[in-house]
Amino acid sequence: FGTDSALVSDFSNGRVYVVTVSTNTLVDTINTAPTYDGTGSIAISPLLTHALALGGSTTLAVIQAPFTAASAISTVALSGTIAGYQTEAIVFNSAGRAFVYTTTGIDVLDSPYTSVAFSIPVAGNGSSGSIAITPDGNTLLVTKLTGGGVDIFQAPFSAASTSVNLPITGSAGLDGIVVAPNGNTALVVDAFASQIVAIQAPFSAASVVESIPLPGGIGTFEDIDI
Repeated sequence: FGTDSALVSDFSNGRVYVVTVSTNTLVDTINTAPTYDGTGSIAISPLLTHALALGGSTTLAVIQAPFTAASAISTVALSGTIAGYQTEAIVFNSAGRAFVYTTTGIDVLDSPYTSVAFSIPVAGNGSSGSIAITPDGNTLLVTKLTGGGVDIFQAPFSAASTSVNLPITGSAGLDGIVVAPNGNTALVVDAFASQIVAIQAPFSAASVVESIPLPGGIGTFEDIDI
């Protein structure tokens, strides 16, 4: 956040570190226990007013800026959970609207993140997948660790939103997903099949898909970013 700062979650230890990136400096430590255990996903609103965090729970932690040891932390009850290993389940549009992808669907919250505005049901995400948003905020793309496709939602979003599915041939469990800054390509990492899948816009059930091999034999692939 800002020009040279970041929040780093401390897995299973209920802490979030505030760091200066360029100098590798620990600036402060936010004690988030028992609200947030440091697992799962943490993301900062583009408005820089709040950070949202959730792992292994239905309780979303809302950390208020400025990010210091004295940061106030509030909570919002969500409809599902984010697995502890899933670090890419919270995204924002440019206006600060948050999309939190839980095991039951996408919970949508607006600043100052005191309640869920509405939820978009997503079936088959019991293992907790990843979510990405296009730069214009008009398209959401979600993965599932089971099943061989990417579900695509188009704005305007509401509780009645439905998706189209883009099948991914040869997938063994899709996980991390990100959209390029120019909005032209989405990249998805296959957790178990040692490949990145490149999806070309416009994003639909008919999108052009390309497989990019990754080195095999080195374990599970989870996350991807640009």
